[in-house]
Amino acid sequence: MQPFRDGQDKIAQALQTAGIELLPQVDPTLYCVKAAAAVVRAIAANAGLPLDQLDRRGRLAASVFGFAASDSLSVLLGAPFYVVSSIVPLELFGPGYAGELPAVSQAYARLTKQSKVAKVLGDVIDQWVVDPSEKNLSRLGELFLLWRNFA
Repeated sequence: MQPFRDGQDKIAQALQTAGIELLPQVDPTLYCVKAAAAVVRAIAANAGLPLDQLDRRGRLAASVFGFAASDSLSVLLGAPFYVVSSIVPLELFGPGYAGELPAVSQAYARLTKQSKVAKVLGDVIDQWVVDPSEKNLSRLGELFLLWRNFA
């Protein structure tokens, strides 16, 4: 249980740099879903694009970032990636977004197979969790803007 607790503490510290407080959870999967969604909200806000103002392309970008955050945080917390990643977009945009999950999954799969973008994105998320600085959050915001333009 200690690695999960340590992971929660690291993630909570990173989110605090973005002004987000996430309550501790007993279940690693539930916490990972909430944390990955909060990371995406923080990144989008840092990029100047609040989630409620995103167009379809922006929602796809946010969901792909949700997959990347799910990947990074599920390793840290010991939660199942496939469960977490399939719920995070719904946590961000509501149950009506479920029809978009195949497109999100395909976009993330393309990223992981055809380029190093997914690895870089995961590395920057990991770096922000380890060193929750404004600089690292800004890097994520810049990556979000770039990905949104190419989504």
